[in-house]
Amino acid sequence: MCDCSMPLNLAIFGIDRAEEVIQTFSEIDIWAIGGHSLGGAMAAEFAGQNANEISGLALWAAYPAESNDLSQFGLSVLSISASLDGLTTPEKIDSSRALLPPSTHLSKFWAATMLDLEPMDRSQAMAGHNQSG
Repeated sequence: MCDCSMPLNLAIFGIDRAEEVIQTFSEIDIWAIGGHSLGGAMAAEFAGQNANEISGLALWAAYPAESNDLSQFGLSVLSISASLDGLTTPEKIDSSRALLPPSTHLSKFWAATMLDLEPMDRSQAMAGHNQSG
């Protein structure tokens, strides 16, 4: 078994931990990787560097770095973002679209809580904000 936790809980310090997971669970044939925010950018980086091992990529409020063009890879990609996200803005997601394969599925949601559909931004979501009314 591997210690697959991220150093300081930041994927940027442990991008190769995914390789340890793949090696540890070698009986698995098809792999996908994903992450949120900077973790998504690191997942995209790993997918680009290991295209022979990674079949899918899930990005939550994330996009690949400009230096990480995945558009020619045969990855299945899902990108989920929120319209009121103040950090990973819809404009940033849209401007990175060319770096992803043409078959990428983009899902943009109007940011809301699950219970009452009140609008919320990223900081509220990260803090577990829930307005009841």
